[in-house]
Amino acid sequence: MQFRQQYPIDFISLKTHEGRFLIDSAVCGICKSTAIVYDIDLFDLDMIAEIQKLTGKSKEDIIIGLRQTSDMLKKN
Repeated sequence: MQFRQQYPIDFISLKTHEGRFLIDSAVCGICKSTAIVYDIDLFDLDMIAEIQKLTGKSKEDIIIGLRQTSDMLKKN
């Protein structure tokens, strides 16, 4: 991931707010870790629409990819 090569952040959150696409991260105030896992709705329709704009993929392909990624993360 190009983002991880440029920034020393372990986890990021992708979201939309008021029509804007945002990348968010967090740092633990105690240990300074950036391994903060977000509990977000991966299947938010606004998020899917933004991913469609960025990737040119269909809504269905995006949902399939999100499900596969979610399943993979649950196994680890």
